[in-house]
Amino acid sequence: MANPSANHKDFFIIGIGASAGGMQALKAFFGNLPDHPPAAFVVVQHLSTEHESTIMEIIQRQTPLSVYQIEDGMAVEPNKIYVLPRGKVIIVSNNQLRLLPKVDAFDYPVNKFFKSIAQEWGEKTVGIVLSGIGNDGTEGLKAISRAGGIALVQSPETAQFTSMVSRAIPSSLVDEILSPQELARTVFELIRFFENNPSASTQDISLIDPEQLQQILDILAQRQEIDFSHYKVSTLARRIHHRCTITQCHNLENYLVLLQQSEQEQKLLRQDLLIGATCFFRDRQSWKYIERQVLPRIIADLQPQQQLRIWISACATGEEAYTMAMLVDEAIEKSNKSIQVKIFATDLDTNALETAARGVYPENITKDITPERLEKYFTNHGDHFHVKRFLREMLIIAPHDLTKNAGFSKMHLVCCRNVLIYMQPHLQQQVLRLLHFALTANGILFLGGSETLGELAEEFTSLEPKLKIFSKRRDIPLRLAPITQQTLITPINSTVRTKTRQNQLDRLLGEVLNYCLEERKLTCLLINRDNQLLRIFYNSADLLSYQVGEAVLDIIEIIHPDLKLPLSTALHRAKRDIENVIYTGIKLNRGGEEEEESVSLKVGLIKCKSGS
Repeated sequence: MANPSANHKDFFIIGIGASAGGMQALKAFFGNLPDHPPAAFVVVQHLSTEHESTIMEIIQRQTPLSVYQIEDGMAVEPNKIYVLPRGKVIIVSNNQLRLLPKVDAFDYPVNKFFKSIAQEWGEKTVGIVLSGIGNDGTEGLKAISRAGGIALVQSPETAQFTSMVSRAIPSSLVDEILSPQELARTVFELIRFFENNPSASTQDISLIDPEQLQQILDILAQRQEIDFSHYKVSTLARRIHHRCTITQCHNLENYLVLLQQSEQEQKLLRQDLLIGATCFFRDRQSWKYIERQVLPRIIADLQPQQQLRIWISACATGEEAYTMAMLVDEAIEKSNKSIQVKIFATDLDTNALETAARGVYPENITKDITPERLEKYFTNHGDHFHVKRFLREMLIIAPHDLTKNAGFSKMHLVCCRNVLIYMQPHLQQQVLRLLHFALTANGILFLGGSETLGELAEEFTSLEPKLKIFSKRRDIPLRLAPITQQTLITPINSTVRTKTRQNQLDRLLGEVLNYCLEERKLTCLLINRDNQLLRIFYNSADLLSYQVGEAVLDIIEIIHPDLKLPLSTALHRAKRDIENVIYTGIKLNRGGEEEEESVSLKVGLIKCKSGS
C-alpha cells in the first residue's frame, strides 16, 4: 500500500458516478481513455448483485490501467482505477479511501464521494455523472464546481437511462455535456493542459492582469448587460481561470480572443459568475427564529385583508423562497386571519429562475424538509418532488439586478442572504441602502451568517445578532450614490464625447418624439440601456417621484411603486428578445385612494446608428 502522506495535490482525481446503464458508459469511457493519464479514477456505481463481480473485469478489459476494488484505508495513487464495492459509501480523507456503511436509501454514494474529493482536491477534481436512475451526483457536482473543479455529464441522447444526467444538467454548474467517448478525451486533454500550464492554477489568481480583467468585464457589461466590476477580484479571477482551463486557453490573452468571438462563451462565463448555493431551510436556527418570532409578529400587526409583502432577493433556484412560503402559509393558518400574500422572488440568473418557477426538486430534499411539510406542500413523484400549485402561486418570480435598484417597496420582510459577501464594500453598502428603502417602517432584514451592516448599523436594530436578523429603525430615505461600471485601470487616452455622439443623440430624440406621437401615449420617457432616464416627453400621470437630495435617474427607482415590477420585467424581456413588450391591465393605486385605475405599459426599442 502506498504512503498516504504523499502529496495528492500533484495529480488529479476523477470521480465517476453511475447507476442503471452505467456499465455500457463505463466501457465506452475507459475504452477511449489514452494510456496512463496522470490521474486516479474512482468509480462509484449503484451495483446490483449480478454486476458486483463483473464490473472490475469489464473495466480491466478496456484499459491497461490497474483496476482495484476499494478496501478501507487504501491510499489513492495516480494511473489506477478504484471501484466501490456493493452496499458501501465512500469518502476520501488525507489521501485515503474510507469505506462507510450505507445508512439509508437517501445516503447517496456519488454525492457523498464527490463532496469529499472537492474538499480534499479542490481544483484538481473532476466529477463525471453517467447513465443512471435517480438524481445522485447533482449535489456532488455542485460542490466540485464551487471548489474550482470540473463538472462533466454524459449527454442524455447517449445515456441508456437519462434520469441522473438530466437532473444534473439544469443545475447550471456543468462544464461539458458529452458522450462517454468524448468525455474520456476531454478529461485527458484537460489534465494534460493543466500539467503543461501550471499558471492556469487558481493559486495564481492574485497575478491576474488588471487590464485584461477590465476587458473581460467590459465584454460582459456590453454583450451580456451585467456589471461585475464591483464584485471581489478574487471571486472574478477564480471563475475566469476556471473557464480558461475548460476552454484550454493558455493565458488570459487567448481567452480574451475567444470571449470576444464567442457569444456562447460569454454566456458560460456569465453563468459561472452567477453561481449561487442554496437549499431548503439553510441555517435551520435562523429559520426557526423567522418561524417563531418574526412572522407571527408581522401577521399580528396586519389588518384583516391587508397584504403581507416579502421579498427574497437573489433567490437562485427557489429553495429559500419556497422555505419562506411554507412558513408564511403555516403562520397565517395559525393566526386565523384572512391575509393576502405576495412573495417576490428575484435573481439575475434567468436559468435559475426557470428552475424556481418549475418547482421540481430532487428526492434528497427529504433531509431538509420534515415529512409533514413534504406531504402538505409537495407531490412525490418517486425520484423527485414537485411543489404544489397553491404554494407556487404564492411566489412572483422575476429577473432583477439587486445592485441597480430596489425594485420593490413597502416590504414587511426582505431576505438577502449570502450575496453581499461576493461584493466589494462600497457595493455592499449601496445594496443595503436599497434594501433599507424597500422595507416598510419596522420592516425585517434577513442577512447571511457572514454578512454585516457596516456603516448602516445605526439604521437597524439587531433582533438576534448571531442570526443576522434586523429591524428597520427609521423610515427615512437614505442617500444613494449612483453605481456605475467601475474601471479597474485608468485609460491612457481618455476622451470626452464627440460632436458625432451628440448628433446621434439629437437624431435619436427626434425618433422617440415621432414614436410618442404615433402611439398617442400621454406619458413617454426615454432611457438608455442601463435604465437611466434621459428625457421626459410628458408625465401627465405623475408617475415619477423624486426625493430631496442627490438626483436619482434610474427609472426603476423613481417610477410609481406599482409599476416597478412590470417595468423591470418588460425592460428585461425587451432587451433579451430585442422586441417591443406590452403589458395591459396593470393596477395602479393613486395616492393611497381605495380605487385603482388600470393602465397599460409599452417598452419599445429604438437603436441609434452606432447600434447602442
